[in-house]
Amino acid sequence: SEELKHIESYMVIQGMRYNDCFTYSINCEESVAEVKIMKLILQPLVENAIYHGIDKDDEDNYIKIDVGLKDDFVELAVTNSGYGISDSKIEEIYRVMREGNEKGSVGMKNVYRRIKLFYGEEAKLHIESELDESTTISICIPKERLGL
Repeated sequence: SEELKHIESYMVIQGMRYNDCFTYSINCEESVAEVKIMKLILQPLVENAIYHGIDKDDEDNYIKIDVGLKDDFVELAVTNSGYGISDSKIEEIYRVMREGNEKGSVGMKNVYRRIKLFYGEEAKLHIESELDESTTISICIPKERLGL
């Protein structure tokens, strides 16, 4: 819940900065609301959703943050309406995150490395996108690593 409060404040500030050209929602299952997670894990993903997924000329922009249980993981998902990402670009982002030796995707690389170091190799960062529709980036943390 602390991380989501931080994200709420960030979204309010960015909404003002971008002249309210997007709406947002934050949803969290009660069963995971008080689970302790590392700080600033969502902010880089939300920042990317704003910078890369918002069309300033479109009135229907949205960013949705969902946190809940999915199978054996706590999933933190950030979805934006917008341009989407091609499959080839997604593969490039994955490669840069894994190898870490190229410029680009600094925030994503940082989140990927942090979740792997802190939560183990079972932790995942997943990108799903449909061109001209939406992009969802999910962080999946094993439940047992969070004491669930």
